[in-house]
Amino acid sequence: MPAVTGDKSTEDVKITNDNPVDKIGDGKTATTVKSIEVPAGVTTEQLTIDKATIVEKLDLKESVGEIVSNEVIIPEVVLASGKTTVLALQSGNEIAKITNAGTMTLKDAAAVAPHSLAVETRAALSNSGAVKDVANSGKFTDETATIVTVTGDADLAITSLPSNKLNATSNVTLAVVAESANGNLTYQWEKESSSNWIAAGTEATLTVKKVDGNAKFRCKVVSTNKGDNAKTTTLYTPAVSVTFKSAEDPSTPSDPTSSTKTYTVTLKKVTGATFNQKETTTVEEGKDFSFTITLAKDYNQSKPVVKVGTTTYTADAKGVYTIKNIAKDITVEVSGIVKNAATGVEETTEDAIRVWSEGSTLYIHTPEAADVYVVSGAGALQRQLKAVPGDQNMQLPAGFYIVRVGTYTAKVIIR
Repeated sequence: MPAVTGDKSTEDVKITNDNPVDKIGDGKTATTVKSIEVPAGVTTEQLTIDKATIVEKLDLKESVGEIVSNEVIIPEVVLASGKTTVLALQSGNEIAKITNAGTMTLKDAAAVAPHSLAVETRAALSNSGAVKDVANSGKFTDETATIVTVTGDADLAITSLPSNKLNATSNVTLAVVAESANGNLTYQWEKESSSNWIAAGTEATLTVKKVDGNAKFRCKVVSTNKGDNAKTTTLYTPAVSVTFKSAEDPSTPSDPTSSTKTYTVTLKKVTGATFNQKETTTVEEGKDFSFTITLAKDYNQSKPVVKVGTTTYTADAKGVYTIKNIAKDITVEVSGIVKNAATGVEETTEDAIRVWSEGSTLYIHTPEAADVYVVSGAGALQRQLKAVPGDQNMQLPAGFYIVRVGTYTAKVIIR
């Protein structure tokens, strides 16, 4: 069955029994569609969305066995009441919002969920993965350990996460703090054992005894609506490590920092991009390494791909890439930085309309006075400039935008 491909930004894709589409995008060339709808009564076992942009939303009015997304930009995913689906994320996804009234499970198809997130302050907590906002009035489960805030009938906010406890000399305590306005909260701590997770405790805190040895732990937090127990939100905290000093270790040295291990993080240089970190950085064991990417003007249409080995990392809403819990020397590789393709207009005209983005800033150059309209991927008018000549710039929230300057139209992504 052929995939829907190409620029179809004004077309709605409606999957029916007579039009059984099972793939949007072929993973090779960029694809854009206005919206995707799975109507009630349509049987769909799997839908793959690969290297595609959905301008408006993915509207699921019927159950879909599994949706696999890779390098996908979607303003909103909507699942109707009584319907079920599994949303399997691979790499490079940007989903602004999930509105769930059915039963949805968010999982990491590439098995690259972060294993630690050493954050203990409420101000620093935000949904750090591909999905930025979740509104739940059904059953929602996040298995990626990247969602900490969900609104709706079964709202849940994790305001403090457990952190690594390394080289402890006695029993340690792990803690998670959560709150809900509409739900009753329950906790289930789990301990990693032979690649499986086994129950370890049902309170908000967990005491790990030295005699139990070194291990990794995570906590499953569940919010159940006080008036309707069919409405639940289930979130997992990132796994944290607990390690103890062995009996053979020498006594604590006079310099408490002398026993702290350090590792080297190598950030390879890339043509067309600069980083806010050095090429090599020394990081203490268990700490995080974060950096940002700034694209040169001639490379600003690139979509960076950040990898450590086979693991792919995505930036947060502020454009920051973070590798958690450094436990060995690593090399960070950034690919996908390519020079912008020249257009016929740029090749033959000295001064032409240009539209580009750098980070959270949109830049517009108009050689002559022209009306400027900036429209979000959802179709809402964000900015309007009347008959403006010269250079303009503006700050915009992360997302997909369509910019119209006179009769010229461009599509940009704000990170």
